[in-house]
Amino acid sequence: MTQPAKITIRSKDLTAVLLAAMLSWPIVAQSDIYKVTHPDGSVSFTDQPPRDDDSSTVELLDNNRTNTIPGFEPKPETAETGAETVQSVTTEVILKSVRIVSPMDQTTIPMGPGHFSVLADVTPELAPDETLQLLMDDTPVGDPTTNTTWDLRFVIRGEHSLVINRLDSTGEVIATSEPVIVYVLRPSIR
Repeated sequence: MTQPAKITIRSKDLTAVLLAAMLSWPIVAQSDIYKVTHPDGSVSFTDQPPRDDDSSTVELLDNNRTNTIPGFEPKPETAETGAETVQSVTTEVILKSVRIVSPMDQTTIPMGPGHFSVLADVTPELAPDETLQLLMDDTPVGDPTTNTTWDLRFVIRGEHSLVINRLDSTGEVIATSEPVIVYVLRPSIR
């Protein structure tokens, strides 16, 4: 497959071309326009003066008109209009999120001792004063941490709901993951 040709334009060349185009614009804009009415009633417009032997009616049009749009003129703000000066403030809102990547929702943990890992994804990365708290069945698992992986051991059999909270420096929840349901299979003792 052939690559398209690469065109390189130096800025000096581009500047010269643009300058020539801008300087020629008034010449093009000022050329005469002729309206020609032919004997059959048809009308044509041209920038070439018609021949004298033509029996058409020729009218030289005024082309000094320029289409203009009136500018917007703001009303002056006065105390009488009740206008207040408002300072514009631009703030960037960064949405912080957390989600459970593994295990996926509705995962069954196979028969065994009930060991599995929980992996989180945080966006954007945790700030230095932020932590994560894993909850299993609405109960905290360990202390808040900056790690995004938890190794759970000897989880009892049955259905469990996993949620991760993103906490700020005061322990306030600033983001919560969607809950993930896991089913742990363990042998029962009879």
